[in-house]
Amino acid sequence: MTVITINETDSQLEELLRRVLAGDEVVFEKRGKLVARLLPFEQTAVQRIPGNDAGQVRIHDNFDDPLPEFDV
Repeated sequence: MTVITINETDSQLEELLRRVLAGDEVVFEKRGKLVARLLPFEQTAVQRIPGNDAGQVRIHDNFDDPLPEFDV
């Protein structure tokens, strides 16, 4: 874990991102208090479940009928 002050981040952002990508955790402090963590973004794939919303949507029989305001 790397602890860095907010004032140091401007000059070291690229180095901090390199450390995070290598698996390190960067913690930011301001006036001696820990305020934030910089962690690698973890994408998790959500598996689709077919039929999960079955019965939730109704399509009426007149769905394709012209709208009254477009009648000439």
